[in-house]
Amino acid sequence: MWTKKETAMAKVLVIGATGYLGSHMVRELKRAGHWVRALSRREGAFATATYKPDDTFIGEATRSETLGGLCDGIEYVFSALGQTRQRDKLNVWDVDYAANKTVLDLAVAAGVRQFLFISVVRPELSIDLDIVAAREALVVDMAVATSMTVAPV
Repeated sequence: MWTKKETAMAKVLVIGATGYLGSHMVRELKRAGHWVRALSRREGAFATATYKPDDTFIGEATRSETLGGLCDGIEYVFSALGQTRQRDKLNVWDVDYAANKTVLDLAVAAGVRQFLFISVVRPELSIDLDIVAAREALVVDMAVATSMTVAPV
């Protein structure tokens, strides 16, 4: 991911931080000594976590009006955000594409150094699935919209 020299005490934003992969990322970043901000829709989301983020930003990635200042002071964004068991009427294009694109745009505007996004292995094999198409559309936008290092992983 990042070398120690590049990221001694890096400031990292994790979106999708309350999900399976995101929560593991928060833990590993904290264990490595980094400062972590996590995006959460609700207060207390990390109350029982062994490794808590340094800052919990309360907002919804699908509602841009709740995200003012999200990327301020951040060097790296790691996105594990994706639709899972949505209780609302949102679909993969709303979450996997649009919400991630909103945070990408905020990251670019804030001067974030790197945006890491969990993509799909061999997307050409299943591009006809909406979830794959939505994620790959973001990968294309990432390459076009930014001069920061873009790293689909």
